Amino acid sequence: MIGRCHVAALRASRDAELVLCIDSDPTAAAWCPAEAAFASTLDALAESDVDAVIVATPEQVHREAVEAALACGAATLCEKPFASCLEDADAMAAAAAQHARPLFVAHTLRFDPRYVALQQAVARGALGSLLSLSGRRWMDADEGRIYAGRTDLALCLGVHDIDVMRWCAGEITRVSAEAGPSLLHEDSYDALAVSMRFACGAVGQLELCWALPSQAGVAWDTSLLVVGREGSRYLELRAGRGGDLAPELTYEYDVYGLPGGVVRMQDEHFLRAVRDPASWPGATIDEARRAVEVALAIGTSARRGTPVEVA
Repeated sequence: MIGRCHVAALRASRDAELVLCIDSDPTAAAWCPAEAAFASTLDALAESDVDAVIVATPEQVHREAVEAALACGAATLCEKPFASCLEDADAMAAAAAQHARPLFVAHTLRFDPRYVALQQAVARGALGSLLSLSGRRWMDADEGRIYAGRTDLALCLGVHDIDVMRWCAGEITRVSAEAGPSLLHEDSYDALAVSMRFACGAVGQLELCWALPSQAGVAWDTSLLVVGREGSRYLELRAGRGGDLAPELTYEYDVYGLPGGVVRMQDEHFLRAVRDPASWPGATIDEARRAVEVALAIGTSARRGTPVEVA
């Protein structure tokens, strides 16, 4: 799904030429643009002459694709969550160092103007010292069924807000999670209530759910409230499935054939960073790894039913 967003963004960009799409599912060739080659194995990377690669696979197989891209000399943008385990995250970071090629992680909310404005307000001290952060990220069951049983709710959904909260408030030192029932898949829980402690002294909470009833027509329901001693900031997004409630104007939209949205904004910054890695304003590899570490700790807390300290 996100791969198609990247394809649209790259095709619209003046700074890139889309030359190759790779998908292990051969039927994906049906949506590969005519001007680009299609392959179903990573061997095509070694045979191509590409400057940059975007990895939009499930996180369990990020490592193989990222290592292949870096080995062929390409600057690489990897989707979030960065990895499904810390071993893979560390291996990809090591590969970037070994091949001396830039590796970036697509924490897309850092390119959403609403989140950027909120974080900048915190950074310039407009809110004073932080007291609490409260986030919500829900999505409908039609999309939840795609993920349930394949990945973890905290990793799949929670990593977005974990990164943003760390971006605003710094390190998360302790998490405690309560898991809801398992309806979509027997090996997954469909709702999480998470409490967090930050090193700065602030506390946080995060509600996660990927089982909103699809008949309600709500595709996404998200919010973030940040409260400080001198001010607060609040943002909210609610998008309808099929435009029934409200059009989805965050990740990807099209106006008279010209794509827009935060995925395109992010990809344009990536293309700049291919030429000048220091210009990348998004999450660093270490920040992306920390978000994975916190998400995994939340999953551990949910399974154990006890708080978990984050190293």
